[in-house]
Amino acid sequence: MRFLCAVGDVTKIGTWSGTPYFMLAAGKASGFLDGGMRLDVASAQGGRALWNIGQLLRTGNFGGFQYSGRFLERLFDTGASLPREAEIISFFPLLPPPGRHSGPFSLYIDATLKQNFEEYGIGKRVAAGFQADILAREKAQYQRAERIVTMCRWAARSVVEDYGIGADKIHVVTPGANLDTEAVQTAAMQGFDSDLKPLRLVFVGKDWRRKNLTFLFEIADEARQRGIAIEVVVVGPRECELPRHPALRSAGFIRKERDGDHFIATVTSAHFGCLFSHAEAAAMSKWEFLALGVPFLGWDVGGLDDGMDEGLGHIFPAGAHACDVVDYLQAFVASPDKYQALRQSAYGRRMAVTWPTALGRFDAIWDGDTQCQFQAAHGAVEERSGSCK
Repeated sequence: MRFLCAVGDVTKIGTWSGTPYFMLAAGKASGFLDGGMRLDVASAQGGRALWNIGQLLRTGNFGGFQYSGRFLERLFDTGASLPREAEIISFFPLLPPPGRHSGPFSLYIDATLKQNFEEYGIGKRVAAGFQADILAREKAQYQRAERIVTMCRWAARSVVEDYGIGADKIHVVTPGANLDTEAVQTAAMQGFDSDLKPLRLVFVGKDWRRKNLTFLFEIADEARQRGIAIEVVVVGPRECELPRHPALRSAGFIRKERDGDHFIATVTSAHFGCLFSHAEAAAMSKWEFLALGVPFLGWDVGGLDDGMDEGLGHIFPAGAHACDVVDYLQAFVASPDKYQALRQSAYGRRMAVTWPTALGRFDAIWDGDTQCQFQAAHGAVEERSGSCK
C-alpha cells in the first residue's frame, strides 16, 4: 500500500496549491497510490505562541515553528495510523518524523529546505542555530528515505551537493499541471488574437513580488516604445494589491476547482505565459501554461528550464533585459505565421505535462527503471536523457 503525505490534508484541493490533490487523483486512477494522509494543521498548532516566545528569548528570532519536531510529530499523529508495511511518499522532507512510521518512505520535493532558506528568503525568519538543526534533520531524512524524487534538477543538485546524498538515490520527475486532465485534453487552441494585436502576456501567481511581475511591465514599456500594443493579464492577486500600470489587465483570483473554464479561457486567450521569478523551483504556473498549449517565457532561474524543449517557448539567461525579451516577441508580431507554428507545437505536446504522465514515470522508477535517475559526471550532477522531463 502506498500513501501520499504533506503538511495538510492531501485530499483537499487547497493543500499546497492543489499539487498533492491532483497527484493523488491521478495516482489512484493508475493504481500507483492507494490513498492520502489527512493531516490537520490546525490541531497541531497548540503551544505555538509559547514556542515562539521561547525561541525569541533564546535566539532573538521567533520563526520556524513549522519545522520543529514538536509540531511535526503532533501533525503526523493527527492522521489515521497506517499499516506497518504501508509506504509513504512525502512532499515535505521532514515528514514522516523519525519514530512515527516504521514502514518505508520516499520523498517528492520541489526544493530542499536549504534552498527555501537561502533562495526564497525564508531563512530570515529562522534563527541560524535552529536552521542548522533543521538541515541536519533533513539530511538524516534523505539518508533514511528509500528514494528521493525531485520536481526539478535544481533541487536534485542541492540534495547531492549540499547534503552529500548519492546521486543514484535521486530521480527527477517534473510535475503535472494542477488542472483537470479531461479539460486539458479538450482545451481549444483557438481564442487568442491571431495577429498578436494586442500582444497578450499572462501571469499567474499570488506572490507577485518574488515572481517579478514588474518585469513584465518593463517588457510592456519597451514594447510600447517600439509601437507594439501589449497587455499584461494577471491572475491571482486582487487589482488593489497590484502596482498600477497602463498595460495591466487584472483577472483577479480565479478558483480553478469552481471556475475552471474561466481560468482556462483566460490563460488560453494569451499568447505567452510568463514567469521571470527571482527564485523558483517547480513553478506550477509554467506547467499550467504548457498543459493548455500556451508557450512559456522565463528566466533561467531554479527549475524553470526543466522540460523546456524546443517549440515550447524560450528561457532567457537570468537577469536578461526587457529589450532581449521584446526582441524575441517582436519577431512573432512581425510574422504571425511563425507564432501560429509555435503555438501549434506547444499545443501538440500539452498532454506530456499532465499528472497521468508524471505518474507513469513514478511507476517506472518504482519498477527499477533508471531513465529519470541523476548521475554524477565530471564533477557535476546531470540528468540522464530520456522521458523524465
